[in-house]
Amino acid sequence: MGIIAGQTNTFNVLGTNTITNCTTFVKYVLKADECPGLYVNDKVSDFEVSPNPFSTAFKITCSGGQKPSAYSIYDAFGIRVSEGILEEENTFLQTEHLPAGIYFVTIGKKRKKIVKAE
Repeated sequence: MGIIAGQTNTFNVLGTNTITNCTTFVKYVLKADECPGLYVNDKVSDFEVSPNPFSTAFKITCSGGQKPSAYSIYDAFGIRVSEGILEEENTFLQTEHLPAGIYFVTIGKKRKKIVKAE
């Protein structure tokens, strides 16, 4: 389920009140406005992260796809610890604030596992 900017989005919700045991169906209609001047590409064909493992910084190299591209970094528990926009083909990210461990970098539907060394 997702919201598409500039289109009318319809969501159907079915729920049961646990006290009265009454089942209700509700239809929500939402029109999300577009943000003029904002475009984030999620069609990056692939990307590389180096070095891996890393200590204080790493580089994301995107291939195939226009910039800008949104990225997110998640820890091993699935908690987003960083996010941003990649404006260039090669982007260096500082990671001093992250503890050592396993992380996942996502761009669009692509995901790479990375390791921060102690």
